[in-house]
Amino acid sequence: MSRFFSGRLPSAPTPGASPYLHDKIIITKRAALGLEVLVRIPVVGAQEEAEPFFDWCRRHPNSSIQLMQLRKERVAPFFHEYITFRLKHGGSFRIDRRQSPNILTPLQCIDDAGVEAFDSIEEIVDMEDSMYNPSDCLVHIDFTTDVHLCLITDFCVTVSKHKRANVYTVQRYNCYFYAQAMILYVLCWAHGWTGDHIWVRASYPWT
Repeated sequence: MSRFFSGRLPSAPTPGASPYLHDKIIITKRAALGLEVLVRIPVVGAQEEAEPFFDWCRRHPNSSIQLMQLRKERVAPFFHEYITFRLKHGGSFRIDRRQSPNILTPLQCIDDAGVEAFDSIEEIVDMEDSMYNPSDCLVHIDFTTDVHLCLITDFCVTVSKHKRANVYTVQRYNCYFYAQAMILYVLCWAHGWTGDHIWVRASYPWT
């Protein structure tokens, strides 16, 4: 159903995110390339932010995912992780979790309560796009059957509604959690896995 290639494993989580979210040079470059504007994945109750996201979903109806990657940026100290994917009908995109740039006290992300998360989706030139920072592919999946885009959007919406995971915390609900959980979720659904445990539990005579 899919061909799965694994690169080096992600390192232990460290706080951080890609810079230049509102950098004018980046915005200008993206416009010159004809790329769609970045769309925020809405949090619960944010109606103004919800409409652009659902507009994006409507522009890609019945779309299937051709391939998907988990990528890690090379820039220290953050080594930000994110998801990229390509649709069968064309178009490549990346999804990131960052903490909101509007937080007045960003260091609150070290508290269990966390800070407002800024989850986003944006069009990119290709899977190797390095407009923000150069990165390496950690996991690459080629899907050989139809894997619908709604798996990704459903994941994003579900996390945004979760009472704990909808915030950004350094310890747990960071970019590493978001990207790794998303690719694992899509892979499990693509293979029809619905068990309670990812790994098969071994049965030993002493257990």
